[in-house]
This record gives sequence, C-alpha cells and structure tokens, in this order.
Amino acid sequence: MNPFFDFFELFSSKIFWQSPKTNLTYTEVKKTIDSLAEHITLPERTLVAIQEENPFDVLTHVFALWKKGCVPVLIAADTPADMMNELEAQVPFGEECPEGDLVFFSSGSQGTPKGIIHSLETLMNSAIATNQFYELEAGEKWGLTLPIHHTGGFMILLRCLIAGATIYHADKWRDVLKQPCQFYSLVPTQLQDSLSNENLNTARVVLIGGSAMAQDLLDQANEKQIPIYLSYGMTETAAQITSTKKNPPHSTMAGFPLPGSEILLNEDSKIAIKSNALMVGQYTHGIFHEPELDEGWFIQKDIGEMNENGLLIKGRSDRIFISGGENINPLTIEKALMELPQVQSAFVEAVDDFKFGKVPVALIEADERDLNLIKEELQFKLPKYMLPKEIIPFTWDVERGLKPDQRLKNLLINLYEIKKEVHFHFEMKGTLSKPILILLHGFMGNTKEWDSLIKELHSEFFLLTIDLPGHGKTDSKSYSSQDEFLNDLESFVSLLSVHSPIGLGYSMGGRMLLQLEKRRPGLFSKLILESVHPGINNSEEKRERLEKDSTLLDGTFTTAKFRDFLESWYSLPLFKGIKEHPLYEAMIKAKLQEKPSELQAGLNLLSTAHQEDCFSVFEQTQTPILYMAGVDDQKFAQFARDIENLGRSNIRVQIASGCSHNIHFQDQNLYLSSLRAALK
Repeated sequence: MNPFFDFFELFSSKIFWQSPKTNLTYTEVKKTIDSLAEHITLPERTLVAIQEENPFDVLTHVFALWKKGCVPVLIAADTPADMMNELEAQVPFGEECPEGDLVFFSSGSQGTPKGIIHSLETLMNSAIATNQFYELEAGEKWGLTLPIHHTGGFMILLRCLIAGATIYHADKWRDVLKQPCQFYSLVPTQLQDSLSNENLNTARVVLIGGSAMAQDLLDQANEKQIPIYLSYGMTETAAQITSTKKNPPHSTMAGFPLPGSEILLNEDSKIAIKSNALMVGQYTHGIFHEPELDEGWFIQKDIGEMNENGLLIKGRSDRIFISGGENINPLTIEKALMELPQVQSAFVEAVDDFKFGKVPVALIEADERDLNLIKEELQFKLPKYMLPKEIIPFTWDVERGLKPDQRLKNLLINLYEIKKEVHFHFEMKGTLSKPILILLHGFMGNTKEWDSLIKELHSEFFLLTIDLPGHGKTDSKSYSSQDEFLNDLESFVSLLSVHSPIGLGYSMGGRMLLQLEKRRPGLFSKLILESVHPGINNSEEKRERLEKDSTLLDGTFTTAKFRDFLESWYSLPLFKGIKEHPLYEAMIKAKLQEKPSELQAGLNLLSTAHQEDCFSVFEQTQTPILYMAGVDDQKFAQFARDIENLGRSNIRVQIASGCSHNIHFQDQNLYLSSLRAALK
C-alpha cells in the first residue's frame, strides 16, 4: 500500500492546492487522481515519463501512476531535444523497474544526468524529517517556487501532503511571493531578486538551497530579518538532509543533520552520508545500479568542515584543476566574484590553454558596463594565477535551474571559444537551460532593438543578440566583405550547434541567416524570417541596387540631416503605418544614437547586391521555417506568397494584417503568438 494516499482522507476537507484562481481540497485533488488512474492500463512497475509543464498536472499524474503501481520518471517540460535523447539513453522508459517508486534526474553537474530512484519509504522519511525540524503544521502554506521535476520542488508537495498543509502555486515564481506563506523555498538568485518582498519577512521559514550563496546576500537577508535557513542535500537524498538554525552568520554553513541522517568527513575531508532518505538505486546507460557505499557511507565529492556550528561546505574535490603548476578551486574564484556588489551570480570553469594547460573563465550575472570595475576589484581579492582569463557578463533568469549542469559548462566553454573567434559584438540574456535563440536585427538596428521582445521571451529561451557590422558596437572595419562576416557568423553558430540553436532574423539580419542556411543546411534547428529578401538573380538589378545602397546615407552626417533621412525612410510605402505607432518617436530617438557613416559602411558590406539568390533555399531546405511579411508591405507580401506556393510542409508562411515591413515593432503580440506557435 502507498502510505501517501492515507493523507487525502485524513485531511479531506482542508485546502491542499491553491492558486490565484483555485482552491482545491484534499478530496478534490484525490478525485482528479482517481479519474486519471482509470485511463492507465500499463503493467505494474512500468517506468513512465511525466513531462508536464503545470505542477498540478505533475502531482496528479504521479499519484495516478502510483495508484496503478507504475514508476513515474520526472522530466522538465522544456527539456531540449538533444538532452531528451541523453535522458532516454539513461532510463529504459516503458520497461519494468526492479526497485523503487519514483525517478528524478540528477542535475547533471558532473556530466550526463543519472536517473535517481527513490522508494515511497525514502520519500516519506525525507518529508517527515523536514516537517519535524521546521514543525510544519496543518493549515500552513508553502509557496511552490522551485521546478517540480527537481527533488527540491517535488518534496514540497509531499511535505505539505503529510502535514495537512497547503501548496500555493502561481504561473511565475515571483507571483508566488506575492501571496503570504509561512514557508518559501528559494535558490540564492531568487532571494537576491526578492530582498524587498515583505512576505519573506513575515514567513516562518525561508529555506535556501540548490547552490552556493554569496556572503553579502546572506548579510543583507539577515539585516532585513528574513528568516533564512541554509541547507545541504541532493537528488540522491530526496533534497535536504541538514539545516542551520535561523539566520546563520556564514554562507558556507549547512548546519546539522535532520532526523534519520548522519554526516561525517572522511580522511580527504569529503562529506560522507548515512540517511534513511538515501536513494535505493540509480539508472545509468539504461542499467539499474544499487548505491555505491563505502562501509555503509555514501561518499560525496563535496569537501566539508565540521565545527560547533555543524557542517561547512568548502567546495567540490572534482572541480579543482591545475593551471601552470598551481591548484585552482573554481569555488574560490566564484566566491570572490560574488563578494563584489556588481555581481549577482558567478560560475567558473576550466578551459584548455596552450601555455598553462588549463585556465579559469567566468560567466557572471552583471551589467556589462561594470566589467572593467569588476576586473579591477578582483585583482585585490585573488592571486594573479587565479584571475579568470575571460569574464563573460550575462543577464540570466533565476529560473534557469538549481545547479550549473553539464550544458552550462559546455556552453561557457563554447562562449569562451566564440569570444576568441568572432569580431562582432553579441549579448546574452534569458534562461540558460532553455533553447538557444540567436537574433539578428535589421538595417539601422542593434541588439537593443530586441529589448521589448526579450522581456517577454527571457524565461522561455537563452537569447543571443548580435550587432551587425556598422551597427551598435560592431565596427564596420572589423570586416572587409559580407563573406567575412558570414564566416564569423557561421563559426559562432557552429560552436553552439550541439545545443540546436534557432535563428531569428529581421530584414538585413534575416538575409544573413538565409545565406547561412544555403551554405550549411541544417545549421539551425529552426528559422524565423521576418521581411527577408530572398536575393536578386539579375546582374543588372544587382548593379543598380549596389549603386543606390552605396550612397543611401550621403549627406546625413549631422543629427538634423540624419533625422530628416529617418523621417523620409519611414515614409516609404514598405513602412506604411509605422509612423502612427505610439513608440515611433522612441524608435527614432534610439536610431539617432547610431553613426550614419558606420551605418553606410555596414550597408556597403551587407547590401542585398552582395547576396546570392537564396530562393532555392525555400525550395530545398528541410529546416522548419516561419516566413513572415506584413500585408501592407506589398513587395515582401508577394515574396511570402511565392514561398507559400511552393507547398513545402516544413515552411509556414504568415502575412500579418495591419503590418508592413517591421512586424515585431508594429504588432508585438501577434509576432510573439506566431513565434511561439512556430517553436512548439
């Protein structure tokens, strides 16, 4: 019998699941579970993947499968295709599981994620230990702010279930914090973003886990009297097995073991664990393995220290590397970076170096404008040999996951190589664990052109925006021809190809992507092309176009003359209606920041006259493409119809009503809707 089901009857009339629009009792949730279970006809012990986006659906599907004796396997709903292939190679979905009742995937921080198997007993032991320590009571509320496919998120459900407590969930974790709760579980980057939230002050417990916490962040939280508890745990122990007392003074503290767990340090200072919440086994390469124990102890690669305050986490033994004969622990560099007020988060990895063997590079959450100051201040905190060879600033979303995984490590190494290879400026924003979306702007645009769109997409994608030559921060003198730029762009995308990047291009930027698709079919997993010219196939027309483009901005090298040019440019028929847009003046003001001489040089390089005729791409490519044009942009609307008439099943054409050449500016909601539909 599954003991968790007893609590649905025990607390039948209490609220179990609450959201901004719903209040469901334990009985009502149980009815949903029973209804789902009626449709399950799989044999008992079958391993079944659950890949739902809605946490309530995950909860009910897990219990429905449990009711039928199956073994659920939790997978993030947005797992990229390349990662999904790796997961399927690890766990034999559809086969019989020899032991255990629920499978989580490990974070993958040390390589390919493993399938960690827990039994009902280990899950119950973990939930009981946490509830006993924090004295979770019936009727109290726990905000669900963590991904439910991780143990940290899923265990919140079980803790509340056996206590008669309420789970509060909203679509975005920030909205969860708008609801007063007695308990919240956060990762450090969520806390950083929420220090001013008054609901954290009135909570009983704000449990922090998942990754290292900066001392400055802990000091700020303690000063604001947020009831912080630090913890230590992992997927293998069904989340936390230690906790500090309230408001610990040091960020490396992890406290003392919870009931049912023991901790000691071996001769190498590695943390050793005995726990009644320890996994019953794991899957690697499709094969079940029992836990590897050393005389009953589960040995970690984490390095620890014990004192009167309990366990202190010092780092990981397997992250230490040698650079020019010196031992370097990336955690030391990460801590030094996070002590700087300009840095919110940091991740350091070793990369190959001809001279030193390995050198550290850092990915930091910080404003690029602070980079020189960060480098300067870091020199006073670290010895010279520990200073990162490269520091890459990035704005990431805290929903990226709980720990740096192998994908992040690979991505950091790729970005380091890209920084060495390419000559154009690019920026990174969004969520690291999500699909990569590479965005190229149009003529007279720059990376900032996408800011409004990025605000809507940052939690759905890892976004890389590029400045074309002569635009933004990419000097036109970096390139002598369009081919040179395309070579750079091809190198950029190739280094990211393992992550199946998606290309999105507007006008001039879209032409660059289209030419890459002709050069390297399948380099992108998908393409979004907005108002993109397929190319000119007549030599005389090319000559006339080049003549026209080469003098387009002549005489515009004063602000007044440049503004006159912009007003004339956006009066062209292909931009019909754009001047009526409420943000038109703001757009003009942004474009006036560009240098007309640079824009002219960029146009000379990237003119349509230098482009191959790429209409054949639409005839031959197997890459899924969304081609968009505005109905009021007659020339490009006709291109769209010509492409649609090819009848290719992998190409979707949309002619947007009420728009002309710049759809993403004129109707962002329509653009976003089309984009999301194409990328499902």
